[in-house]
Amino acid sequence: NVHDGKLVEITDPTNTTRNERSHTPGYLTDVQEGEVVHRKLEGLASQYYTLLKSQMEQQRIHYLGKLEEIRRHHSATTTTTTPKKKKASHSNSSSTTTTTTTT
Repeated sequence: NVHDGKLVEITDPTNTTRNERSHTPGYLTDVQEGEVVHRKLEGLASQYYTLLKSQMEQQRIHYLGKLEEIRRHHSATTTTTTPKKKKASHSNSSSTTTTTTTT
């Protein structure tokens, strides 16, 4: 293929059926064809790995940003509500103690 440099398989016009291999010289043996298929599969696996790695890195960056945003929001919320929580926590401790003492 001229555009991307990839090999393109074409059929032999001298074949009478699609499933037959041509017996003319110049075609690959079964072993050679197996090696070609193996190399193609290795190339595809490598491309898939590279794509998967890239996508996972993008997701990691995205979710780290989301996590940082949540932490900032939580920190801002905690700072403004901390005094109220201490009072409520103290009241709950007293009533728990009172309840425990009564029981």
